[in-house]
Amino acid sequence: MNEHHIENAISRWRAYVERHGSLSATEMDVLEDRLSGQAGDLLRLGLSPDEAFQVAVQRISRFDAATRAFVRDHAARWNDGDQGASATPGPGGDQAASVTPGPGGDQGASATPGPGGNQSAADTRGTQADPGAADARGTEADPGAADTRGREAESRAADTRGTEAEPRTADTLGTEAEPGPARSGEAYTGERGAAAAGGGGAESPYITVETALVLCLAAGAALAIKVPALFGYAIDDDDVNQFYALNISFFAFPFVTAYFAWKRGMDLPRWGWLIPPFFAVMLLCNVYPFSPGSDTAVLTTLHAPVALWLVVGWAFADGNWRAHGPRMDFVRFSGQLFILFVLIALGGGVLTGITLTLFNALGVNLQWAASSWIIPCGAMGAIVVAAWLVETGQGAIEQVAPVLTRIFTPLFTVMLLSFLVVLVWTGRGIHVQREMLIAFDVLLIVVLGLVLYSVSARDPTAPPGVFDGMQIALIMAALVVDALVLAAMTARIAEFGFTPNRMCAMGLNVVLFVNLAWTARLYIGFMRYRGPFTAVERWQTSYLLVFSAWALFVVAVFPLVFGFN
Repeated sequence: MNEHHIENAISRWRAYVERHGSLSATEMDVLEDRLSGQAGDLLRLGLSPDEAFQVAVQRISRFDAATRAFVRDHAARWNDGDQGASATPGPGGDQAASVTPGPGGDQGASATPGPGGNQSAADTRGTQADPGAADARGTEADPGAADTRGREAESRAADTRGTEAEPRTADTLGTEAEPGPARSGEAYTGERGAAAAGGGGAESPYITVETALVLCLAAGAALAIKVPALFGYAIDDDDVNQFYALNISFFAFPFVTAYFAWKRGMDLPRWGWLIPPFFAVMLLCNVYPFSPGSDTAVLTTLHAPVALWLVVGWAFADGNWRAHGPRMDFVRFSGQLFILFVLIALGGGVLTGITLTLFNALGVNLQWAASSWIIPCGAMGAIVVAAWLVETGQGAIEQVAPVLTRIFTPLFTVMLLSFLVVLVWTGRGIHVQREMLIAFDVLLIVVLGLVLYSVSARDPTAPPGVFDGMQIALIMAALVVDALVLAAMTARIAEFGFTPNRMCAMGLNVVLFVNLAWTARLYIGFMRYRGPFTAVERWQTSYLLVFSAWALFVVAVFPLVFGFN
């Protein structure tokens, strides 16, 4: 019964962290295993299920920002229900436990001797252990007391979750006692948490290695965009702008992919699977004889990054693309990366503008440096750095992105509904010109992005609410607009014939229509309590392959069909 109670509490913790955090499924599994082990050990020491869970989750909160937020959000309820309450003595009268806040503001648990006089465990979360005690989180064992995970602790030694610590040695939780992890990715839970905690122990050398690697990869991406200049393709030459546009994906994406492959500890055979997609798309972009400024060249430029982003996702998921969890993590990562990169780009633009103005005041013109070096190299390097910041939780975007989604979802819903009302009121049809095609496609992509990220940020265990109804209204309005645009495009194609832009817009709208229509069906079923919300999540993450396949089709087939024009 106690184990079942703790399992329910851990399930609520995991749902919260998945909604508010940015950990991958693998990281979540590692963290959950440690939380479950900690809680089980404390339960066996005599703490009640509530106290065992509270102490355990506070212990691991130093390694994850979302878990710290979970502790803060639930602290008031814990204090009302648990603080000052004593656990009943365990067998033999060994322990009576009370939950008290430590000096640092974190709530901990301290065990006071029971009638038997033996103190089994104490969690002080910020109070210094007695001389000879070693656990920085305050778990203290008397001589002969059982250590967690089945190991016996030495006299007054710290519990280190499976490793024996010497006196006054801090428990790092993210680093195993064995000589290094078997894979580089196995240490990322502790590394991320230590970075977020900003204290409470010595800094791990692993962080230094990762930071150095990221800086090297960012420098590599920044320099990669200058390599074509060695062969006469100057970036400020208008005649080669199409070359850089077609190849923009190959300057940064391979470095982001390499970072995740290293981070996840991929072996060489799986590294090998990452190379052919980049090579194949690069071959298509540079071998096809595109006419200067042709429609097919523009379409290839827009769709090649979409097709290759799935390769980045495969590395992000450690090759485990069939599982639903890693795909949803990648959706969440992609949204956070986009927002953070935009913020970095805006900040970089302001810095560049101020720099040019200041040097112009001295009579020094740095416009050439900005256009040839600062902007292109900075943009490529920023993609790698932004990916690293989101992955390690240092960008603080995991809290901003859901807020932006909740702000713009109602606004876009009102805008689309207003558009439909005016359309019906005036009785005018949609004039499908090239600019209108682009505008409607961008609108539908933005709507899909809002829906997709809202799904990724929502607690799947929460009941239907008002915001879910807003989501359905947004999806239904987008479906109506999409249907009207499809009808108008069909009529225009029948009248004026096929062009690359019209066929691409038609295909994209069909792909979006299918996605939104089935999403609406699943969402309505969830609102009527006829299906779980996870069905919506699985549909959206499974459909990522469709988007990538369509993008690859445009890159590989459209130029051949329309004669590279």
